[in-house]
Amino acid sequence: MDLSELDKKYFIDPHKYNCPFCKRNHVSYRIRDVKVFDWTEEKTCAVFFVLCESCSKTSLHFSFKEIR
Repeated sequence: MDLSELDKKYFIDPHKYNCPFCKRNHVSYRIRDVKVFDWTEEKTCAVFFVLCESCSKTSLHFSFKEIR
């Protein structure tokens, strides 16, 4: 099974992601904070502040999907 598509995504699963700073794949991360705001009148957006547990830098990720 070819898993190369996972290298193109930021989030692999609830515990691993591909860090945009240190360029390491499948590293542990922690969500430091989440903010929700109105993108438009009808659409909300969630902003995730994600801490890479490899390089200790925080990246910013937007999502229009409801995440539970």
